Amino acid sequence: MSPRYHSHPAGLPGRCCAIIHPWSGLIFSLLPGQSITFLPMNESHLPRLLQLYQQCEDFLALGPSPHASPEMVLADLALSRQHGGTFYGVFQGKNLAGVLDLVFSGFQGDASRAYLELLMIAPRFRGRGLGKNILAMVEKTLRSAGVATLEADVQVNNPLALRFWQREGFLPIGQPRHQEDGTTTIHLIKPLV
Repeated sequence: MSPRYHSHPAGLPGRCCAIIHPWSGLIFSLLPGQSITFLPMNESHLPRLLQLYQQCEDFLALGPSPHASPEMVLADLALSRQHGGTFYGVFQGKNLAGVLDLVFSGFQGDASRAYLELLMIAPRFRGRGLGKNILAMVEKTLRSAGVATLEADVQVNNPLALRFWQREGFLPIGQPRHQEDGTTTIHLIKPLV
């Protein structure tokens, strides 16, 4: 699996609890004093997703195409479906704060493996622990479902993201790999059990 973009750290402070129903496509969580809602997104949400992608062009600049386009968003939605993932909008109130693309289980045919395809947060929501809290909610849900590992890839030219994932317990596995889209990534694994 070659991810289109690779995870970016960002955030909101506080402890979190989550109720995640991947089978129904809805995730709802609460942070102290804050609510975060995860809603599945598809092509009908293209204008809103494109606006978020345009806000995140600093992150997109790390990849093969630095400028957001409708084709880029549609390709990410198609890639998520192709790999058995669910593409969520991360909302704070009515504001689309980011996106999360996650294969809950069955990554590369193994039900005990999950894969985080994309975590991208809009600049105005970064730096407050949101990424860390999203990751904690995902991990808690995966553990309760018996998933043993969470995997991701990060671009080698994104040292901030690599440090974030390593602080969160992800371990680099193997050598950097050149992807079809022209990026070079490091594969990361976090044991959940």
